[in-house]
Amino acid sequence: MHGAGCVVVYRLLVEKIYYTCRCQGYSQHCRCEPFPICTFKGHSANVVSVDFHPTNEDLLCSQAINNELKLWSINSTKEDNKHKKDHLHEEEYSGLIMCEGASCSPIETGGSLVRFQPQEGRVVAAAQHHQVALYDVDMGYMREKLGGHLSLITSMSWDQLGQLLATVSAEMVNVWRISSTRKSDFVGQLRSTYNQLEKFHSCCFTDPSQLIIGSGKGPKRGGKAPVAAAKKKPEKGALPPKKDLTRFVKWPKAVQIQRKKRILKQRLKVPPALNQFTKTLDKNLATSLFKMLLKYRPEDKAEKKERLLKRAQAETEGKTVEAKKPIVVKYGLNHVTYLIEQNKAQLVVIAHDVDPIELVVWLPALCRKMEIPYCIVKGKARLGAIVHKKTASVLCLTTVKNEDKMEFSKVLEAIKANFNDKYEEYRKKWGGGIMGSKSQAKTKAKERLLAKEAAQRMT
Repeated sequence: MHGAGCVVVYRLLVEKIYYTCRCQGYSQHCRCEPFPICTFKGHSANVVSVDFHPTNEDLLCSQAINNELKLWSINSTKEDNKHKKDHLHEEEYSGLIMCEGASCSPIETGGSLVRFQPQEGRVVAAAQHHQVALYDVDMGYMREKLGGHLSLITSMSWDQLGQLLATVSAEMVNVWRISSTRKSDFVGQLRSTYNQLEKFHSCCFTDPSQLIIGSGKGPKRGGKAPVAAAKKKPEKGALPPKKDLTRFVKWPKAVQIQRKKRILKQRLKVPPALNQFTKTLDKNLATSLFKMLLKYRPEDKAEKKERLLKRAQAETEGKTVEAKKPIVVKYGLNHVTYLIEQNKAQLVVIAHDVDPIELVVWLPALCRKMEIPYCIVKGKARLGAIVHKKTASVLCLTTVKNEDKMEFSKVLEAIKANFNDKYEEYRKKWGGGIMGSKSQAKTKAKERLLAKEAAQRMT
């Protein structure tokens, strides 16, 4: 039993309750008032939970309302009481303070707030508001704190082996795996399904794989849910509650135009010449293509400056400089068009998101006429990165090195099969015409109504 700032221990036998009295010692039929074996004092606030050690009957642990946790020894107090003549005198025992927590809100309802680990009893778990503290009984220090709850913890339960610990608050149940050698592992969580209408309040392990949870009643089937209590008006000067304001954001004009354009492209019918730019190269083939293009990147400004500096130094020393033209990727719409017309291009790579699209819409037809392999990839920023620019509409390869010719021929074959050979198919295929979800639902409803009327006419 526990009271205001103290712990009172009574004797309880298996078959009958006995108590120590002034007249006959231990007696079953006695009119004397029962008194405790020993009383422990030392808590600064009301004691709310007590638990005995599973193997050592001499030890018990108590916790006060202010999270003050103490470990007591019964036999040491009993030996002191043997020398006292008046057994009714309350013997004060300071106990071993394991932890003194900060003050918190009062306990709402009862519950298991301090529990020894079953079997071994090496660890004691103590609920402290919305956390559970684990203490080492032998060493007398706090091992760790288990969080996860948003409100007051009302109940705790160990499994029979002392390996799992379940903690209960009003809105959730958390289960932890406790180890003596390492930190605890989080096993799982169960949340209340009815929010405020159903609240958890207790739990108990029947075996390591089964946990029983006590909760309040939810609404009956077919019945109306209880009306929630009216919210209190915020005090003057208080901040308003947080809510999602995404729908009320005024987006920049460029973003609005971008989104409207995307919707229009889905709704309106797109002609085949523009719809072919939605059929881009697949991911695997595009990866191998860009690896090839990266090998033939043109020099940037720093590399060009260094090359010209070396050339100038060689000329001042009177040495002859061999100016061999490097093999690089060609870029620029006019330059690539000239290479296609001269039949010097071996591969043309076009971006799918060129704006305005009229700049490149005629390139696939020109490549097919000149029988040059071409492909459409995502997107112009990736092409620009290869040639050290922000964006690039089109790239072109005129030749490759001898060591890359085998790989380049495989890429060309795959590109021809996906684009040049399918040109006639893409030339006749329209795009767009995809309506919104509301429009589709109305169309389906009309179709169902017409089908129903046709069936009635037949009958």
